[in-house]
Amino acid sequence: MSLEVYRFLSSEVKAYLDSFETMTIWHLKDLASGSKRIIRSDNVKVLAIPQFEGLSIENLMAFANRYPEVMQALPPFNEIAKLSRAYIGNVIFSLVGEPFAKWV
Repeated sequence: MSLEVYRFLSSEVKAYLDSFETMTIWHLKDLASGSKRIIRSDNVKVLAIPQFEGLSIENLMAFANRYPEVMQALPPFNEIAKLSRAYIGNVIFSLVGEPFAKWV
């Protein structure tokens, strides 16, 4: 079931998603039902985030917590650890823009 939802969101809706292995069925269902915000792949802004100690997933999420629109696009915190840093960073950068790039 989750593979079908993933394929539907990525191919039909053109949603920006992390790899299938990292996306939980609950987050996919939230995106499909509209209870979480979808970012279309063609609207994604990519930002290379260096591997610095102060730029862990926890630090990225602390920054993101200031922006409700970002939290509306990401899964609950207990599902965040499975996601890649690149995906999380690109979601934040796509929705926040330059303030996030300057922070990084």
